[in-house]
Amino acid sequence: MIAPGVLYLAGTGNAGPGTPFGDATAAYNTAMGLSAFNEGTASLGTGGLLSVGPGVYSFTSTTVLLNGVFQLDAMGSNSAAWVFQIPFALTSASASSIEIVNAGSAGPFTGSITWAVGSDAILGTTTTFLGTIISNSAGDQLLTGATIGCGGAISLTASVTLDANIVQTGCAVTSGGTVNGPAPVPEPRTFAFLSLGLIVVGLKRRG
Repeated sequence: MIAPGVLYLAGTGNAGPGTPFGDATAAYNTAMGLSAFNEGTASLGTGGLLSVGPGVYSFTSTTVLLNGVFQLDAMGSNSAAWVFQIPFALTSASASSIEIVNAGSAGPFTGSITWAVGSDAILGTTTTFLGTIISNSAGDQLLTGATIGCGGAISLTASVTLDANIVQTGCAVTSGGTVNGPAPVPEPRTFAFLSLGLIVVGLKRRG
C-alpha cells in the first residue's frame, strides 16, 4: 500500500526534474547546501542539545542520537523552519520525542522541519518524531509504534521500512503553542508513503 508520507524508489520510472525523486533529490541537495551552525558531535535531548530556535544546524558525528525530549523553539511563529544536516546516520532511542514549543496562535503549523541524512535513519520504538527525513545512501526504518508528524520519510536509494506506524504530513499548533506528533497505532501494519520534504508534500504513486 502506498499513501502520502513516505517515498521509496521501487516502481518509479523517472527520477529527473519534476518527478518525485527529482524533487526529493533537489530538496536534499538544497538542505545540505545551506550555511549552517556547526553543532559538532552533539546529541539531541538528554545529555545533548535540549532546545534550538529556527535555523540550520550541522553535525559531524557518525551517528546523531535523539534521546529523550528535544524541543524546537518556534519563538512565537507558526511558520518557523529548521534544517538539520546529518552527514551520516540518525538514530532515536525508544520513546524519544521531538516537540515544537512557543509557536503562535492555535491553528495549522505552516513551517517546516527537514532532516537531510547522508546515510540511514532509524526511529526507535514509540518515538514521536517531527519533520521530513530525506536519507541519501541507505534506507529508513520506523520501528514498532514510531510516529512522524509534520512531514514524512524519504529514501533516495533504498527502502522505507515501517511497523505499526503513523506518518502525517500536516500538524497543528495547540492553544498552548505546542506541536506534538501523532499517537502510535495499536496494531502492526506496514505502509509506504510519499513526501517531498522542502518542496512537495502529498504526491501519491503506486509502484
